[in-house]
Amino acid sequence: MLVTGSWYHDEKTSLPYYLDVRFFDPGYDPKRSYNAGHEFLFNLHNAKLIDATVLEATKSGDGGQRTALKLPPGCSLNQER
Repeated sequence: MLVTGSWYHDEKTSLPYYLDVRFFDPGYDPKRSYNAGHEFLFNLHNAKLIDATVLEATKSGDGGQRTALKLPPGCSLNQER
């Protein structure tokens, strides 16, 4: 798991203050540039989910792809940024 955040940037030109939580799939290797898993971005003002992403890595870990996570019915992203 990796948790990062930002609350010192200018919210008028960027995201609101946020917390980013990444859950890595089994086999995580800190030496790789990319690791597979899931990433969740939360608004620190109201704890609403801003974004949910699937992280896919190549076998070598030198590259990867980010795709939007399909949320189940009843779950939605906070559209206010």
